[in-house]
Formats: sequence, C-alpha cells, structure tokens
Amino acid sequence: MRMKNRNLTWVFAILILLTLVFTGTGAGVTYGESVEITPDDGGDDQSPLAIEYDNSLYVVYISTNPDITTGTDMDIVMKSYDGETWESSVEVSSIDNDGGDSSPSSAVFDGKLYVAWATNDGGESTGDDWDIVIRCYDGSGWGDVAEVTDAEDTGDDYSPQLCVFSGKLYLAWQSWDNSTSDGDDADIVLKYLDGNTWSLAPRPTVGDEGSDHSPRLKVFGNEMYLVWSTDDKVANGSDIDIVIRSFDGSQWNPAVELTPAADTDDDQHPYMCLFDDKLYVVWQTSDDATGTGKDDDIVLRWFDGTAWSDILELTSSEILGHKDTGSDAYPILAAFDGQLHALWQTNDPVTSSGSDWDIVACGYNGDKWGKMTELTPSGDSGRDGGVYSRGLETGIYGDRMHIFWQTTDTLSSTGGDLDIVTRNCEMDAETDPENGDAIDHESDDSQIAFLIAVCVLVSILMVFLIKKRPKGGE
Repeated sequence: MRMKNRNLTWVFAILILLTLVFTGTGAGVTYGESVEITPDDGGDDQSPLAIEYDNSLYVVYISTNPDITTGTDMDIVMKSYDGETWESSVEVSSIDNDGGDSSPSSAVFDGKLYVAWATNDGGESTGDDWDIVIRCYDGSGWGDVAEVTDAEDTGDDYSPQLCVFSGKLYLAWQSWDNSTSDGDDADIVLKYLDGNTWSLAPRPTVGDEGSDHSPRLKVFGNEMYLVWSTDDKVANGSDIDIVIRSFDGSQWNPAVELTPAADTDDDQHPYMCLFDDKLYVVWQTSDDATGTGKDDDIVLRWFDGTAWSDILELTSSEILGHKDTGSDAYPILAAFDGQLHALWQTNDPVTSSGSDWDIVACGYNGDKWGKMTELTPSGDSGRDGGVYSRGLETGIYGDRMHIFWQTTDTLSSTGGDLDIVTRNCEMDAETDPENGDAIDHESDDSQIAFLIAVCVLVSILMVFLIKKRPKGGE
C-alpha cells in the first residue's frame, strides 16, 4: 500500500509540474529586433506609412535627405521590402520639385499603387497655396504627378486620405478653399476617381461653422465611414470633438458624435480599424471625464453595425496595471492574426522607460486586453513618434505585422536626426510572459486561481489516501 501511495504522490507531483508549465505560457506576441531602414542619410525622415503591393511591402515617408531627394526641402520618397532586403529609396515627388511636400497617403486601386500628398510646389500644382496631388505606380514605373484640387483653388489643402469603395478610388482632405468647401472655415471634401476622371463627391460638412481636421476613411459593411475632429456645432461646445459619418455611395448619413456630449476638452487624431466584424475608432483625449487625470489619454469605441459601445480608456489602471501619469498621443490600430493591436506614443514613466516619448503596444483578443509592451529600447533618450503629425504606422506583410515609427534616438538609429525604424511581430502560441509579450492580466489571474485549486485538490487527496492506509501494513 505504501508503494501505491508513493506512485500516486508522483502522479500528483507531475500534475502540478504540468500545471505550472502550461499556466506559465499562453498565446501572445513575439517581437523582433528594431531595424533602421534609413541608415547613414543626412536628413530627417518622418511620417511613415506602409502598404503591400505586388508581393512587396512599400513604405512611403517624408525626407529632407539631399542624397535621395532633390534639395533639402521636404519630399515624398518610397522604398520596398521583399521579405529579406530593403531596396534603395526612390523619390515619388518630382525631381525638379523645390516646394514642400507632406502628409502622404497610399492605396492600391485598379492594379496600381497610388500615393497622394499635400504640396506647395508651383510646378506640381497651381499657385503658391498648398494643394493635393497624386501619382500612381504600376510595378515598373511612375505616372505623372496630377493635381486633384481644382486649378482655381486658392486656399490651402492638407491631410489627404485614400480609400477604395464601390469600385472607385476616393480621396478626402481638409480644405480652406471657399469654392471647394463651405465658408471660411476648414472643411472635409472628397473627390473620386472613376476610370481616368476625378469628380467631386457629395460634401460631408456642408453648413458647419467650425473647422474640420484629420479625416480618415474606412469601408465597413456596404458603406464608407469618414471620421474627423471638429470644433463645429455638430459636436458639443467650442472644444475639438470626434465625429463620424457614413456614405452609401450617393448620400451621407447623419453625423454621430463619438465624444461625450458633456466633455469640454479637446479630442484629436482619430484612427479606424476593422476587427471581429466591428468598426473600431481610437483617439487621443485631454478630457478629464473621458480619460484619467489631467494628461492626454487614449480611448476607443466600436460599432457593430447597429449601436456604438461605451467609451473604453486604454490608458486606464485596469488595462495598464498601474496609474498612468504621463501623456499619450497619436494612437493607431491594426488587426493581425486574430488580435486587435493598439499602439501609441507615451511619455508616462511607468508605461515606458524614462521621461522621453516612447512607443508602446497592447493586444486584444476579442475578450481581454493584454499586457503592455514597450517597443522602443528601454535605455533610449530620444523622441519616438510625431510632434505635429503622426509618426507611427503598421503594415501587414506575409505572416508578420511590421511596425514603423520615426525616432531621434541614437540607440535605434544613426546620426541624431529623424530616422525611420521598424520592428516586426508575429503571433506565438506559446509565449513566455517574462519576455514582455502580450498576455492579458485577467488570464494570468485565472491561471493562478486554477493552479491554487489543483494544489488544494491534490492536498485533500493525499490526506485522504494517508488516512486510508491500513495500520501495520505496507
């Protein structure tokens, strides 16, 4: 009988060991090393965006490097990645361009890669105001630069956004031009490409009295959604709020304010993503009632096609695991391999390391949010991310998600100027939480509770077996 008890004891010991092993791992994210894609250049590189086209990953960004662009003004450049090698950068803006170029956007339409941007160059557009231009790439060569804004346009146009919807290529932007938009304030206007002709789409901000900024487009269901920030009366008060409106191809549905009606502080930089048959919108808020404390925080809502969810603060203590005391800015979302990934830049000393701006990420599996991961080196002292515009973006290519951001940190990049670095990630079925991967806190708690329950059960069984042992027997 003693041998039997000893065997049972070994069985339970192995059970405990297996429990420890399997509760110490879980589905998470494995991040690769950060790699600079703009080494040894002599200018600033910023505002990256990424898109897959023709079996390669293309990154478009702004550069002042005179070795790859003409002059030292801001130009639009692009480089491609085939899964192993980054090709040399090529200039997308015209080689004789001597004006500024900013805020690029890209989309694949009709078998071609389109890049749109804002420029004040008199050769690429008319007049000395800022206009929107576009150029397409067919995999072997570039077409001519074409101005999308009207030739008689005299107001400034910024922040183009491309989106393919219902067989057409739509282009939204912020315009100060009175003839294109409505009144003297900034408005969001759209044109669409159907074949070879650009046509004006119905205007989404007619009759408003405030300025509208930061348009983003995303197709969800059978409609195209436009989200933007505004201080117009369609929102609440004189602060900047987030509103969204859907377009069915012929008309705009009523605008919905995503920010609370009672908020009194600014909400900015919205970003949209599709995940789990829902439309997610994330943004940056300085409102005390929406976020926590006096700093800027990151919040989001989602739409299931019928109703909008309540606002969820991503920088809350419940998700971060600590009280956030720094500012958080320029959030983005990306759906990859069964998870929704939220990324943003922060100067919170606990979320990231030091007092500089760093890049952080966390994942959502449709049920729980995972542990926060700092993507920038723990010892860096430079600024990661944008100052006046978003400096963070992702691109899905192959079986990995590639994360790009701009940085002045000399640990990640060379020279101390603004450079573009990238870090890829892939989902890992068995990921060690000690490596900083995204395992959710609630999952950790449930695993601990399960382990405790197993230990208690084993103890009860062992006591029971000892009591049942016959006296004087073996």
